[in-house]
Amino acid sequence: RQSHPEWCHLSESTIYDVHREVIDGISGKSTKQRRDMVRMAGPGAEAPFPNHTWCHDFMWHTGWVYDENDGEIFLPKLGWFMDEHSRIDAGHSHYRSETVEAMHSALFHAMTTHGQPLFIYMDNGMVQRSQWIRAICTRFGITLRKAIPKSPWMKKVESAHAGIQTRFDRLFFGADSYIGPQRDYVKYESESEDLRSGKLERLRDRGKLPTLRRLVDDYANWLEGVRHQRMHR
Repeated sequence: RQSHPEWCHLSESTIYDVHREVIDGISGKSTKQRRDMVRMAGPGAEAPFPNHTWCHDFMWHTGWVYDENDGEIFLPKLGWFMDEHSRIDAGHSHYRSETVEAMHSALFHAMTTHGQPLFIYMDNGMVQRSQWIRAICTRFGITLRKAIPKSPWMKKVESAHAGIQTRFDRLFFGADSYIGPQRDYVKYESESEDLRSGKLERLRDRGKLPTLRRLVDDYANWLEGVRHQRMHR
């Protein structure tokens, strides 16, 4: 409330009442119906219709890009909301790291394009524990639920990540910038010999390293032209 007063203009008691009503389910439903609605949104369950449940997570792209504004070279991160029913990318953003701003950008993109979900599922990372996401979900009547590590839900999201990394990244990144899936991207980025030796800077200066802007544009085109045209199960 202190950080974002424009999103929390209601009284404390009203916010609490709305929050409890959202957790219990849509007002007017019986106890059994509310329990069934929450069960349908559980990890591993299938959402019965679009905009029922969105899943949020961050993933690393498996290649190098640079920012045209300052020339910095980095491994970009994709923050995205996946619709649990249709498996489409409802909204996304590309940033250098996991930040509240990245999650805000992706959620704004998703809600202005597809409306709002009943439930949002995400893991329990530092960004996902921010006051902002709790406030915005309460304000819009969205039930925020946290996933259990190694749960079927987490495996489903990781599978979607692998699909993006193997299909889009292999097409987008050239031989010089593609690194492939890594166990620890933070360690790889900090200890990369290509980055230390200046090899990537030379590739950037010769125009052989993709820009962040090109990644953003090509990913959006790939979503509409390839991924969203496929049947997802």
